[in-house]
Amino acid sequence: MLDEQGYIFIVDRIKDLIIRGGENIGCAEVESVFFTHPAVLEVSCFGLKDSRLGERVGVCVVLKDSAMFAEATPELLLKHVAESKLLAKFKIPANADVFVQRERLDRGETGKILKRQIRLRFNELVSKNAGVSKSKL
Repeated sequence: MLDEQGYIFIVDRIKDLIIRGGENIGCAEVESVFFTHPAVLEVSCFGLKDSRLGERVGVCVVLKDSAMFAEATPELLLKHVAESKLLAKFKIPANADVFVQRERLDRGETGKILKRQIRLRFNELVSKNAGVSKSKL
């Protein structure tokens, strides 16, 4: 997108790259490691705004079966990801930045996951609930 002053803004695909404190993190790389957990049906990785680092890693996970919610908590998913040793530590999201939901991920008319919409929704949720414990979300 080009604004009236001639500045160029990249608004879509480049956001599949999270820049955390100067380190580049590919969303597809993070998603692929979460997919190695047997309970994961869908996953979307995105950048969450961070005042200190610029961005941090956020992940929304949909489980294959609602009965798996007790077995696939954010803590257990992160343990699985860390134990796989497939991601550098700085690429693994914090516990508070892993969101498990029952509903399928937002999709467009063609069936493509609407990553920008998901990223905006969770950034808004996190900013509204800054300082609120995750158990209250």
